[in-house]
Amino acid sequence: MVGPAPRGTSLLGLLEPGWRRHLSAGELAGTLEVEAAVLGTVARALGDQSRGRSPMEVAHRWPACLVVGLARVAAASYRNGSFWAGWHRAAGLRAASRSADHWGQAFLEALTVLGITAPGTGWEAVLVHAAVPDPCLPEFLRLVAAGWVPGEEGARAGLSGADPAVAILMRSSLPAVARFAERCRSTLRLLMAPDRPADDGGQPAGDQCLPRRVLDAAGEVAAELAGGPASAGVLRLEPFGRGVLLADGDGQTWRSAVPSQVADPLLVFGQGGEQAGPILPAEPVWVIHPDGLDLRSDVPPRVMVTSRLPLTWRGWRLTQLDLHGVSWLELDMPDGTAPRRHPVRGRPKPGLAPGPPVPGVTTAAAVPVHAQLPTVLLPAGPGRWRIEVRRAGSGPVLAGITTTAADWRPDQLWRQMSRPVLGTVLVTVTPADRTAGPGLRRSVAVAEGLGAAYSPMPRLTGERGLEPAEAALTAPPGMTVSPQAAFIPAESAAIGMTCVAGPIVLPLRVTPPHLRMRIEPEPGSGGKPTAWHHLGPLAINGSRLRRGGALRLDLPGHAWDPPVEVVARAQVVQVLQPAKGGRYPLRRMLDTANSHHGVSLRITAGGRTVTIAHVGSTAGGADPWLPAGRAPSVS
Repeated sequence: MVGPAPRGTSLLGLLEPGWRRHLSAGELAGTLEVEAAVLGTVARALGDQSRGRSPMEVAHRWPACLVVGLARVAAASYRNGSFWAGWHRAAGLRAASRSADHWGQAFLEALTVLGITAPGTGWEAVLVHAAVPDPCLPEFLRLVAAGWVPGEEGARAGLSGADPAVAILMRSSLPAVARFAERCRSTLRLLMAPDRPADDGGQPAGDQCLPRRVLDAAGEVAAELAGGPASAGVLRLEPFGRGVLLADGDGQTWRSAVPSQVADPLLVFGQGGEQAGPILPAEPVWVIHPDGLDLRSDVPPRVMVTSRLPLTWRGWRLTQLDLHGVSWLELDMPDGTAPRRHPVRGRPKPGLAPGPPVPGVTTAAAVPVHAQLPTVLLPAGPGRWRIEVRRAGSGPVLAGITTTAADWRPDQLWRQMSRPVLGTVLVTVTPADRTAGPGLRRSVAVAEGLGAAYSPMPRLTGERGLEPAEAALTAPPGMTVSPQAAFIPAESAAIGMTCVAGPIVLPLRVTPPHLRMRIEPEPGSGGKPTAWHHLGPLAINGSRLRRGGALRLDLPGHAWDPPVEVVARAQVVQVLQPAKGGRYPLRRMLDTANSHHGVSLRITAGGRTVTIAHVGSTAGGADPWLPAGRAPSVS
């Protein structure tokens, strides 16, 4: 007659010797195959033992059972970095404020009793011996398949985006962890072998023992990796989540993709995560490409965000680019392979990118002057174009070239001209055959290599007007500026200077960037903003203050809007913080101005404090928002 299954201390006594041999041989507790019913009974028995003694005493009495039981329960119940709640449920214990610490210390003590090196804290030791919690197994196996080796310097440094349990195991230098990872790698290779026979449900031939939970996860990951490039599937992107996802078709379950499953080394996704192409949108997109290959385009796109990819995409880069103004995008292939050029929609005709203007420098006709040569942008397509440069007005062709978009390099045009280039030039682009579209005709003022420096920066306003300032221009060899530096008095905003290169003389108007102010009306009121003011503090009367609106500051060179201090009798009585768009609502200071019979406004920028406005009191004045003849109530 078969008796009842052993329970309690009887079961612990039966399992302790075998589990002790397994752990003492240098294996992880999570590599043992333990049935769910047996694991539940062991956890309950350990919980019962802790009611009459402390967890530390249980660790001395049943060390192997405690290590295996707690590690295996943690592997099954782990969620988002936590497993202690699952252990308390399995052991039938009520969680106290220090119970997790007590069981963690008991786990470390059990390892010490068994003569095993304890890796870190109790929480870390449990996760290491769990041999990867069940929910994290696919992530760990993908890293192993990608060549990650636990304990290596690269694995220790590049795991910021991994699940904590995976990161702890991959950073561990224990020999048991290295052996476990190598067995997992060997299993994946066997499962992915092209000549492997059909799955019979058993252990892969040649593999050392791994628990069924690891084998099941390895089978799923091997099927993903063996799927080949996803040219027939559907890709999408979670830029701040799981990264690149793959589905076999519409309505299928999305699963994580790996680099070996994509056929194109340049992946582009829209803002919503959908894959873009074959013509890219002229808007922000997410771009993924190998880290060793550079992106090429006719115009450098603006980099908006750089994000991280899952660890299985190590060696790949994820960037969000703004493709406005870009005609095409491709990868620079160093091995001579012809790159696949991705055209960008939205620019069917040529364009001209003049680059940023020199701050504060214009021509005498107030046209911005550019220090960089303009770039001609050709739309993607097979058409041929004739590009020419002349002096503004009538004159001979200074440079000309006939080319296609595929062969076009912007510097080809300017090599034909005398450098540095100075003056207003006219750039024309005309179709050279019937396949090209409409052309371009545009003039731009250029002083190649010109630089400007101002002191102070920015130029603030005072009681007498703008601060006195100094402007200094620098020119490259072959170009001169007269005068090279000039003093600008308080009553002036600009000064004239001259730039010369060979026979070309270009009069300049130099205006150091300075503070400007104006009053903007309440949104929806139909009012118009005042003109920009810069000569001395702005005068704000009581009627303007009561009607509301906002004070707007233009402070060149500052990336943020400073707080405005409200001052009465040399004391700061209120501080205004800017609202959206750098607006300072006037009604916020209404009561302050009334109670102090007028106030002044000042800011601090560049280490200098200046008064920017004087505000009158509205007390005793008629409220323009009340009906005629009705006085405001006073409480």
